Amino acid sequence: MIRGHPYSQTHSPAADALLAIGAGNVLLVSNGFQPNYEAGFANALARNGVGVTLVASDETLRAQLDPAVEVLNLRGSQDSRRPAWRKALNLLRYQWALLWLAWRRHGVTHLTGLSAFANFGGAWAISAWAWECRLLRLASRSLLLTVHNVLPHDRDTPTVRRHLAAVYRVPQVLVVHTPAARRRLVDEFGITPDRIVVMEHGLDELVVRPQAEIDATRASLGYAPSDKVVLFLGWVRRYKGVDLLLDACAHLDADTRVLIAGNCIDRDYQRQIESTIAERSLQRVVAWEFGYLAEDRVSALLAAADVLVMPYRQIDQSGVLFAALRHGVPVVAFDVGSLREYLPAGTGRVVPPGDVVALAAALVEVPPARLARDRIQAVARRYLWRDTVTPVLGLYLEGAKP
Repeated sequence: MIRGHPYSQTHSPAADALLAIGAGNVLLVSNGFQPNYEAGFANALARNGVGVTLVASDETLRAQLDPAVEVLNLRGSQDSRRPAWRKALNLLRYQWALLWLAWRRHGVTHLTGLSAFANFGGAWAISAWAWECRLLRLASRSLLLTVHNVLPHDRDTPTVRRHLAAVYRVPQVLVVHTPAARRRLVDEFGITPDRIVVMEHGLDELVVRPQAEIDATRASLGYAPSDKVVLFLGWVRRYKGVDLLLDACAHLDADTRVLIAGNCIDRDYQRQIESTIAERSLQRVVAWEFGYLAEDRVSALLAAADVLVMPYRQIDQSGVLFAALRHGVPVVAFDVGSLREYLPAGTGRVVPPGDVVALAAALVEVPPARLARDRIQAVARRYLWRDTVTPVLGLYLEGAKP
């Protein structure tokens, strides 16, 4: 592990201060991918002696960043309520500023999140991503790309695969979080193994909230002390199987309560979920805290939950699982992607994909968080960011040669 590297800077808005190039410097670009992931990864690199400049937005968790992380807010506001013309103008300004910064620095650039065009959807957005990567490769001495999911959720088509193949050919190094993702890149996209580095997903320091605070959160949600609270957390999308979770509700104990917490931009799916809850009279069992959740609220809900449920139809890996482990909450999930690898005995259970009866049985049988928290958090310590980043540290010093 590399520690004590001489390069260290404090926050500064001046772009000229970012142009110094030295061994171990990296420009991190997440394009808004999961603020907790962005902050945790940047902090871990800085604390291992890597000089880090983080390309940020108004949503970046600046208060959680290590003082050694240089922050440059190029993305600005990400308010979804902005008019389309303002979003487009902001995107153009951002792209120009990012390319100019990468060109002036001409160091290592690491794309740790999705394309800046990802929110537009469609195959053309992935094509734009390929051009974004090509330009950044030209502007940088070397380019790394973290592949969180080998294929976009709900968009596995020949056209999407063709465009993604173009994306994956550009960077010198692709970083994945699981051996399974590495195998898929090799088998399905023909990537040579020596261009892929496996770095396990990390998590921030463990969270222990006072019992009085947990009790207050549960009471504010209307839950009795004897209720078993099952939490679904994050974006409500079809591949995440909330409809399957509702099917499982018919097999739950009378004292089990389900809380869905998160936004849904698929209005047809939102109406389907709401209709199912109404038609099956599940209002006493299921509640939906709809909308964007601030980080403090996410943490409060996790601490108050007895079980986190992940009824996903497909996934490679998920940051939500690590958030649960960090809070000491057991996880019940369908056996998809690499979820099984992160849930050893005592941390939860995986059940056959799509088997809603088995899902319900596991939710009932898994011990609640208050009885398993210490054991789960002991497992979580294996995945602290400061340790999981070890496989990529040398890439910044060696010019991104795996």
